[in-house]
Amino acid sequence: PLGRAHVEVVGAFFGASAATDGDGHAVVPDLPDEDVLAEIEAPGFVPASAPIAAPAGSDSRTWTVPLARAPALSGVVLRSGGGTPPPLRVIARPRAGGESTDAKTNEQGEFTFDALLPEPIDLEVGPLDASEGRVLARLDAVVPGTVDRVEILLPDLVAVRGTLEGLSLDGAAAVLLEAPRWDEDDEVYR
Repeated sequence: PLGRAHVEVVGAFFGASAATDGDGHAVVPDLPDEDVLAEIEAPGFVPASAPIAAPAGSDSRTWTVPLARAPALSGVVLRSGGGTPPPLRVIARPRAGGESTDAKTNEQGEFTFDALLPEPIDLEVGPLDASEGRVLARLDAVVPGTVDRVEILLPDLVAVRGTLEGLSLDGAAAVLLEAPRWDEDDEVYR
């Protein structure tokens, strides 16, 4: 039984919501005499839905909707030149939109997301201070549940500072003018 799950019941001309109690039961009064659909969401579980048939000689309907645990995803962030970086922030962004979630790497560069929906996400690695908005590495289209562990390598990038003379760019070209580097003294990426 799962308490505090959100239950939405919808029909052609009907809509109601409820929350499950500690025993996993929800009461939705005044269901119409038609087929309806129950949609259930709970933190840490994959959303589910189930059709509920119109009653046959009864005013009450009971149904059971099994919920699957949302898959976990773990990984490690490493420097491509070897070694582990300082603690970083890993952000899981759903490709279809929706709420992002984040995790912090430990001293070994490891991170874990306990429950993610089994839909494509992009993983972005950046400094702990989210206000910097800098992305140091990105892993696209990971699907939790099909993959349970990832390894993200931070590229060894060289910063180019100063003026670049005689360089012409068209609309399709790009030049890396500055790349983040780990500043050992201040313990931040610059």
